Amino acid sequence: MPAVKFEPDASKLQTRLIHEGGDPGAIKLLINVFPEGVNLSALTRQKTAEEVASQTFGQGPGQVFLGFLETVQIEQNWGGDATFRYRCRLCPDIAKTTSWKHERDVLRHLRKHHFGLANECELWCVNPDSCISLSDCYAEFSGKRVYTTGEMRSHRCVPTKKSHC
Repeated sequence: MPAVKFEPDASKLQTRLIHEGGDPGAIKLLINVFPEGVNLSALTRQKTAEEVASQTFGQGPGQVFLGFLETVQIEQNWGGDATFRYRCRLCPDIAKTTSWKHERDVLRHLRKHHFGLANECELWCVNPDSCISLSDCYAEFSGKRVYTTGEMRSHRCVPTKKSHC
């Protein structure tokens, strides 16, 4: 699934997510999470003591993006203990089968598939629509445009010789 286009206006983002079929309760949180516009620092900030007490973004302390998650219990078929995983409340019901083991993994999903806040690298021969010839590129074409934070830290951005169309 490709990354969504960044929408800085929280009310327009709400409208889009409503049309996509997300959980209305989670969508209502957008105005509280992004009072001054959609940005990564607002999404990942720690809950205030008042927000924790009022459970504005779910139970317990932590980052505000946790309000967009639901915890689900996965039964073990082979007699083991049940495990808990996280699902995205902004995804439509069709996508509810996807779950993650760690909260941080859902954060990557939220950034890329709902808020348009994914990491992009323009130097790593990632733009298949550009005029850069792969023969002029010093790095192997990855076939991707958007990367995880770990991938952004581990690859070396190599400037390419740009060709003109």
